[in-house]
Amino acid sequence: MTDTPVKVAPHGDGRIAVVTFDRPQVRNALDRRSLAEFGRIVDALALDPDLIAVVVTGAGEDAFVAGGDLRDLHAIEEGREARELADRVGRTLERLESLDAVVVAAIGGWCLGAG
Repeated sequence: MTDTPVKVAPHGDGRIAVVTFDRPQVRNALDRRSLAEFGRIVDALALDPDLIAVVVTGAGEDAFVAGGDLRDLHAIEEGREARELADRVGRTLERLESLDAVVVAAIGGWCLGAG
């Protein structure tokens, strides 16, 4: 297992991408690093003209995403940084929604907060 908090892997003939939040030790809670990686993945998927579907899931059996990682997010000291993070997350989700591919959430276990 690598240290990447979000992974993307092709499925089948490569026209389907499986994006996995991979922090099962914290029920895939979203920290700043995983949100940034998710943004980079969505940006890359948006450039793939052959992509027909994206499946978003969580590693492990306990949770899809248990919300924000409060330990990490509480470390944000400036309101500006919090607003910038919220804006980046919003833009990532808008970009995911605007993909030409079908997007499916394969939810198993808890799905809370930002999940």
